[in-house]
Amino acid sequence: MGRKRFKWNNLIVLSVAIVLVVFITIAASILHKTDKTVFTIDDYEVTDDEFNHILQNMKALTVNYFKEKYNVDYSKNFWKSSYGGKNPSEYAKQEAMNYLLKIKTEQIIMKENGIIEDLSYDAINKHLIKENERRKKELENKRPIYGPVQYNITEYYSYYQNINRQALVEKWAKNFGHTLSDEFLEGYYDEIKDHYFKKADSFIYEKISVKTEPNGMGILEEFKKKASIAKLTTDEAKQSMDRFITVERSFIDPKEIKKEASIENQLYEAFLELNEGDFTEIYQMDNEDVMFRMIEKQHNGYEHYSDVKNTIVKIYAQEQLDYKVSLRLKNVNVKINDPIYDKIIVD
Repeated sequence: MGRKRFKWNNLIVLSVAIVLVVFITIAASILHKTDKTVFTIDDYEVTDDEFNHILQNMKALTVNYFKEKYNVDYSKNFWKSSYGGKNPSEYAKQEAMNYLLKIKTEQIIMKENGIIEDLSYDAINKHLIKENERRKKELENKRPIYGPVQYNITEYYSYYQNINRQALVEKWAKNFGHTLSDEFLEGYYDEIKDHYFKKADSFIYEKISVKTEPNGMGILEEFKKKASIAKLTTDEAKQSMDRFITVERSFIDPKEIKKEASIENQLYEAFLELNEGDFTEIYQMDNEDVMFRMIEKQHNGYEHYSDVKNTIVKIYAQEQLDYKVSLRLKNVNVKINDPIYDKIIVD
């Protein structure tokens, strides 16, 4: 009987010990969340370090928002004040929260698809250290690297998110390339081709100039006014004026513009905003006062489906990721750790 009681007592002691270990573990977990966790999204923690990192990036955006919305200039009391019923500090915190919810939702999907293993801020910092060590060794061995010599956390946070997003899109695109039919993809191509695959337009235009003189710009202003109000052709407007005005017709093709041709690039960008018959501003060039009139916009069609099929699949994969993120965001379980969140103040 004595031996049986001894075993029973041991079992009771062991059970109590297990309960204590579990209690201590739970308590430690709660304490950890209380000390560091700003919020959780589907049980994934976002710590104050990560939240404050994003919050710092939101400060300039917040200042710009209040300037544009309420014409408020930044001052020492800016973050503590209220404008239109909104406090800039709380606005910045909410924007940081919204940004992180999207980022973390993307990261959860990345984790589910085997792109990343750990979506914590600590994990990102560990990757940063490894990447900077790699870059240092590459330079020591006189091998080329792309991007900065060493990343800081702000640069790397965006880089890390982008390369992992790209890896996920590539993985899905590879799968879609095998599973989606040409019939489906051609239909999708028709839906998106105006946005992605429209070839750049060419323009027929006229250069209208006078020799620089005290009233040269005034002459061109009068020319522009007459042509625009009466809807005159350039030749008709020229004949109506008792001035020596030079008109030269030309053509601009975006494929022919060289990178170093800054004037042609500026002119092309200006034509993109004009309708046929519209004039640019008046410029002084060499010894002339000059303006340009866009005469005709020539559409150059679209990139052929077979030439851009791989790109179409990638765009579809990106769209699917965006759709899944937006869908998940409507149903994620977010728990804010109020004692920590409320202590965060922007200054």
